[in-house]
Amino acid sequence: MNGRILTINCKKIKENIESIKGLTSNSKLLLIAKANGYGLGAEEICKHLSSELDFIGVATIEEAVSIRNSGVKTPILLLTEPGHENLKIISSYDISITVHKKETIKEIEAFSKKENVCIKTHFKIDTGMTRLGSPWKDNDNLKSWEKSSNLIIKEGIYSHFANSDNVNELNNIQLDRFINITKDHSMIKHFANSDAI
Repeated sequence: MNGRILTINCKKIKENIESIKGLTSNSKLLLIAKANGYGLGAEEICKHLSSELDFIGVATIEEAVSIRNSGVKTPILLLTEPGHENLKIISSYDISITVHKKETIKEIEAFSKKENVCIKTHFKIDTGMTRLGSPWKDNDNLKSWEKSSNLIIKEGIYSHFANSDNVNELNNIQLDRFINITKDHSMIKHFANSDAI
């Protein structure tokens, strides 16, 4: 049987991060570590590079808990809405979560009041990718989040480009929508994936 070895050079990843920071001065950096860091080993990479990162993004609760259990203290953002059954884990592991539906916001608010805990949240707006987020034309969900109790910490607001890997008129349309919707918000705003940078 022929074995295959994948060698990860954390020094090179760190150099990439420094290059990105050079292009995005005064911006925060969120490293996407879902799917085991796209197969590169999320826990090891996050441990090795945590001092360079402002946030780590994951797709599942299990990924967040695994990275946190590896000793990483960097803020972790769950990029999907959690089920209410996961709110206790989210609270105890200090995980920030994505919200985009008023029903989820009500569930989080009820849990936070009952347990007397704060939950950190980022609101996701679908500006044109049509995969996940509150539709940009519908501001009911956003208003529900804005008006929710102080136990729901409004940490950030974000969207995702649909075609940032090529020149596409939708890129500017999405950006204009996002700027217009978030112009009165002073919290963290994030939108640019690698290609957008």
